[in-house]
Amino acid sequence: MGWQALIVVRNNTEYNITVANASGEIANILPSQRYNYSMTDPTLAMTLKLWQQPNVFYLQGVLNISPETGVYIDRGNLPEDSQNIRLRADVNGTDYLQKTNGGSKVIEYNDFPNGATINLRYENGA
Repeated sequence: MGWQALIVVRNNTEYNITVANASGEIANILPSQRYNYSMTDPTLAMTLKLWQQPNVFYLQGVLNISPETGVYIDRGNLPEDSQNIRLRADVNGTDYLQKTNGGSKVIEYNDFPNGATINLRYENGA
């Protein structure tokens, strides 16, 4: 069996989330919904755009997976006085919480040689 990953995105906000990669839009996730994405290529650049009005994005986060970056997650930037969305992640059992601007490498690439399970959960609240 080759490399395989499962990405689960949960939307616990009042915003819609558009998920996209280099090939284009993958899915729209309504509030209180989730989306599953399976992949076998160990390289991914995924954007997660939160919005209430089409094409007016409130927040744009990223998920990057590659041998160079490992698993890098960034919720996206908000004004310093309005940090009202947080992102919780579980990457192969490693927990990550982002409540302020600035993303992070969550695990190194050699920590998931056969694949990964990545759970992302956008939530209201700081």
